[in-house]
Amino acid sequence: MIAIAPPDESVSSLSKLGCQYLPIIIDNSGKNPFRDLLFLYRCLSLFHRKRVDVVLTYTSKPNIFGSLAARLARIAAVNNISGLGAIFIDNGRLVWLLKLLYRVSLTGSVKVFFQNEDDHRLFVNEQLVDPQKASLLPGSGVDLKRFCFTPLSNGKERFRFLLVARMLWDKGIGEFVEAAR
Repeated sequence: MIAIAPPDESVSSLSKLGCQYLPIIIDNSGKNPFRDLLFLYRCLSLFHRKRVDVVLTYTSKPNIFGSLAARLARIAAVNNISGLGAIFIDNGRLVWLLKLLYRVSLTGSVKVFFQNEDDHRLFVNEQLVDPQKASLLPGSGVDLKRFCFTPLSNGKERFRFLLVARMLWDKGIGEFVEAAR
């Protein structure tokens, strides 16, 4: 098993799991197409050099460019789409381009897992992924059927809310403020 990712504090844990780690440079949040093409090339080169059988990708750039590299190398790709990010909320040219890139890159995937029902529905409805290849995983969110609303015992108790999240409106800041009120 080989893990390919930018170096961080978790690298030392990978060898303990019996995993070979190979560093790769990726511009995670950048919008420079030349850097993205360079990442595609690096993936393709690593896949060939290491004679990879299956590629499992997470996060948007590896899902797109790692899958494209796998397709070019005739290697099976499995994707995990945990979320689409704030960029998908805007409906401009960049979203149109991202949808096109996802459609092209996921065509060669053998399986695409989604952790969010809305993302799964969007990708299927907009024909970004073959519905036969798409599956919904239990996500990392809260199961509202299991953890349902429970009123306070007397309604007069004072309590505090804590939010651990990125401070983005689309991540629930509005809901948090409303709940705190």
